[in-house]
Order: sequence, then C-alpha cells, then structure tokens
Amino acid sequence: EILRNFIHDPDKLAFYIIKDITKYVNAIQGGFYLLNDDDPHNRFFDLKAFFAFDRRKFADQQIKWGDGLVGTCALEQKSVHLKSIPEGYITVTSGLGEANPDNLIVVPMMYEGQVYGVLELASFHAFDEHQTNLLEKTAESVAATLSAIKTNQRTAFLLEESKAQTQTLTSHEEEMRQNMEELQATQEEAMRQSKQLEILENTLDKQIIMAEFDNRGLLLTANGMFRDKFEFGSDLRLQGKPFQEMLDADEREKFEQEWNLLIKEGKPIKGTFKHITRTGKDLWAMVTVNALKDDDRGIERIMYTAMDATTEKALLHKHEAIVESVDHSGIRIELDVNGNLLDCNKNFTDLFKLSQKDVKSLVVFDIIHPTETESFNKRWESAIGGQPFAGIIRAKKASGEDIWLNGTINALFNAEHEVERIVFAGTDVTNEKQLEENLKTAQETLKKQEKIIKDAEKELTNKIRETKAELISQFKETERIKSLTEKMLEDLADAVVTTSHDNRIVFFNQAAEDLFQVKKGDVLESDINILFPESVTEKDDLLSSFTHPGDHKLTGKRKKCSIIDKKGKEKQVYVLLSKSKAEGENAYTAFIQLI
Repeated sequence: EILRNFIHDPDKLAFYIIKDITKYVNAIQGGFYLLNDDDPHNRFFDLKAFFAFDRRKFADQQIKWGDGLVGTCALEQKSVHLKSIPEGYITVTSGLGEANPDNLIVVPMMYEGQVYGVLELASFHAFDEHQTNLLEKTAESVAATLSAIKTNQRTAFLLEESKAQTQTLTSHEEEMRQNMEELQATQEEAMRQSKQLEILENTLDKQIIMAEFDNRGLLLTANGMFRDKFEFGSDLRLQGKPFQEMLDADEREKFEQEWNLLIKEGKPIKGTFKHITRTGKDLWAMVTVNALKDDDRGIERIMYTAMDATTEKALLHKHEAIVESVDHSGIRIELDVNGNLLDCNKNFTDLFKLSQKDVKSLVVFDIIHPTETESFNKRWESAIGGQPFAGIIRAKKASGEDIWLNGTINALFNAEHEVERIVFAGTDVTNEKQLEENLKTAQETLKKQEKIIKDAEKELTNKIRETKAELISQFKETERIKSLTEKMLEDLADAVVTTSHDNRIVFFNQAAEDLFQVKKGDVLESDINILFPESVTEKDDLLSSFTHPGDHKLTGKRKKCSIIDKKGKEKQVYVLLSKSKAEGENAYTAFIQLI
C-alpha cells in the first residue's frame, strides 16, 4: 500500500517504509539510504529518511559508494548482520540516557542485480531469520518500486528532453534559415558597402588632399589632389621632399611646435595653415595631421589630410571688408544664439545712446519693441535655422522712443554647421517710416472725406440744395487738404514723383527737379518713362514695376537704386513706392532720397 500510494513522492515513500519496517521488526531506529548515481564517477548514498523511538528524525548524511557498512553492503550486494556493533558506531539517546544497540542489520535494496539503496536498522535484540527474510523481501520490493520510479523519471526526463531537443532543433532550423537569409542580406550589403567604399575612396581622392610623411617630415606618398593643389605634375619626383618647404615662412615655427607635440605625445595637428605651391602661389588649407603607430607603438608614418580653404579665406577677407564698410555707413551688431551681444559698432551705440556698461549686459530682445516681440522671435528662429531675414524691424531706445531699422539678420555657421554667431546689419529708417506713417494718415483722411461725400449723396431729395452746398464745402476742404498735402510734398527734401493710373506724371516737386535736372513743366502729364530710360529699369525690379502700366507695383519696399539725370549723371538713391487711390483710380508716389 505504501509503495502504491507514494510512488510519485520518493521522500514520503522512504519515511513510511523505514517507519513501518522499524516498528514491525521491533528495531529501535532505522535509516533509508537512496543511491545517487547521477554522476557515475561520484556515486553516493543519501540518507532520505531516519526513524527512531516512534518519531521522525532528520539527519543530513551522505555515504560514498564502498565506504562504511552501507557502502560495503551495496558494493558486495548482500546483507550485513552484526551482533556486536563497534563502540561509537551508533548511539541511541532517550529520556533514560544513552545506550549502544547490540545488533545491526544492513540490507541492500536490489532489483534485477542493480542496487538502488540500503536499509539500515539497529536493535537491542538479535534479528531472527524470519525478520531478516522479511527485510530482504521488503528491500527487493522497494527496489522494484524505486526502479519503476527511476524509469518513470528517466522516461519523463527523456520525453521532456526530446521535446526540448525537437523544439531546439525546430528553433535551430528556423534560426539557420534566418541566418542564411541574414547571411545573404549581409553579403549583399557587404558588396554594396564595398562598392560604396570604392566610390568613397575615389571621391575622397578627388576631393581631399592626402599625403604620408615619415617622422622627420619627409614626403613618402601623395595623391593626385595633393599634386594638383601644390602644382606638382605627375612626372615630378616628390618622395623625400620636406613638408616645411611647402609651408609659408610665417607658419613654419608654429607648425614645427605642433609637429614636435605630435611626435612626442601623439597629439594631432588641426587648423588652417597657409601653404606655398611649387610656383609660389598661396594655398590655404584646413589641415589634420595624425601619427599612425606600428605594433611596437612606434610611429610608422604621419598621415596628412587637408581641404583647400583658399576660396573660404578670400571670402573671409571680403567679409571683413564688408564689415568695415558697414561700420562706416550703418549699424552692425553680432550676437550669440541666445541673443547676448558679442560685438557692435559705434553707430549702434550712438543711435541707442548706450554706455559701455549697457553694452556688456545687453540682450537683443531688450531693444525690440514689445509689439514686435512675437514676430521677431520667429525671424530669429528662422535665421538660426539658416533662413536669413531682410526687412524692417521696430526697436526702442531705453527712453522708450521708437526706432525703425531696415536690415538683414544672418546666421554664421562653423565647419560643423553649428551657429557661431548672429549678425544684424542695417540702417536707421525712422524718418522714412514716420513719413510713410504721415502719408498713410493723409490717405486715410482722404478716404474718410470720400466716404462723407458718398454718404452726402444719399441725402433726401428735399435737401439737395443743402447737400450740394455741403458737397461744395467738402470739395473745397478736400482741395485744401490736397493743396496742403501737395505743399507738404513740395517742401520735402526728398524727391516726390506721383503718377496716375495711366503712368502719366501728375506731381513733381522741387526736389525732383533738382534730382533729375529737369523742369516740372517739361515732365508733367508725360509718361514716367521720360525719367527712367530702359537702361535703368531693366537692371532694377522696383523701377521696372513703377514705369510699367498697371497695378503690379512693388510698393512699401524701400530699396537702393541707380538713376540717370537729364545730364547723363548716374546717382545712387533710396526709392520707396507708395500706392494711393483717388476718385476710384490708383495713383503711385515715389519718394526718392539721394544717398
């Protein structure tokens, strides 16, 4: 019953077997040893259950195969019955004290010639023959069950192992298939990359100046770009040529210092250096020099790579000249990406009345008019993103006075395409802006007067006389305002030329007479092209739009232009074109300022 009930739980089986058999043969204690042969080279017996004095006891004990009575019993595959137990082999402890059993029997649990474990029982009395036979028969039955348990466990293990192997094999097959696909893709990618690398090498050979030197600075090899840039033909021998000879005299001392650091510490050389070609021409190059070491950590060769920066250097000089020009005639400020002032010219500090202390702590957003903050932020972000801004910006002085600036915002980038600084260059157009505002106000006044006249026309019939009188009065007022406006325009220091919808000149002030060197009577009612010949308009889109019939004019944009007066003298001017409407027809007024 025990063997049947606990066939799936070897620990309980061992306990109940040793418990019942110990009681049945009147032994005082018993042990159930189970063979562990998972490792054929290290077999041992585990004490799975131990029972004494009608209670379960626990003891951790292992006995190697062939050691002691248990190991010898298993090795010889026969029972051992001792009627005189050696002193100290086993001790029984109870409430009455300690005593040594007189009899010990060790029985191997065998089935079909194979040992599965050992039963060990101790008693104060000798074991009878029928008890010995019972123990041996019981050991055989238990061994058969242990054999079945072991077989089941082995079968279950093999089944699980088989399933795992099948799953692993399936997984390996899928993995192999994927690996094959990946390998094929990798081979294709490798071929593609190899081709790209070949193209890249060819491209670099055509774009990058490359050469190799020994640690003394003597040339070993050079590519075609090196020969082209330094003007060495393919037939000229370069090997052994000192690199110092290819540097400008002013650069040699600095380069030699960096060369020594490269040789001693392996520190790469990076920077822009001025070289001299074979024919004596200047060659600016962005240079990188690295030391390549061999397996013994010695310098095998020096790798020189460079890019021609002669054009960029020329542009830099041109930029410096432009900056100098702007500093003389306009406003220039340079800022970092956060808007902090890095540099500015005197015209800027004079215009905004800033002290040196103010300049050090100035942020560009401090001088932008509050109404312009949002739009300026968008222009600022666009400039940082590489989209320059050109137009008019409304600013303010510390005193609160408005200033209008016409200029451009540009971002300057370094070699890594990072924003190095933001530059604003422009001019003060506050006066022109105020004039434009005044003109706009006058136009709005005229529009209001026109509305009054139109509203007056809708008066009742019985008030026609009064309305007519009022219209006449309004007309006179309009004429007066028009006269005042024309008088104001006549007295302006800038030239003012107004054309009607059919391009006829209808207003021409004194400043215009002086500018174009013609009399008003000679040009009034004439086509505007009399002032701007085709040789002038074909070079300038604003003047071209002004002289062409129709309403497609470039209004509201102040621009620098060139004109030719009646005597054939070319003059540089600023032109601002404005549009107005009178009596249902468009009129265009050009404000021309001599530079």
